[in-house]
Amino acid sequence: MTYNGWANRETWLVPMWFEDSLTGMSADEIETMVRDFVDETVGDSGFIRDLLDIDCINWRELEEHYRAEDEEPDVDEAQEWADYDPDC
Repeated sequence: MTYNGWANRETWLVPMWFEDSLTGMSADEIETMVRDFVDETVGDSGFIRDLLDIDCINWRELEEHYRAEDEEPDVDEAQEWADYDPDC
């Protein structure tokens, strides 16, 4: 099941909040930016963290979507989705 064209709601939320910052970023850079933002903004609030299952975000999908057109992927296409858990 998809959400507004993305793997899931959690993945969709990232461009809703960070779209202008994502172009050309790797999956690891996007993940670090989002996790740092959540840590700084939310802190240890269990309630807020429960609303967003950050582990369900498909970082590779975001990287692929925002990769600059002239850049080559940094992972083999067969491995690109290997880290994504479709059960989220």
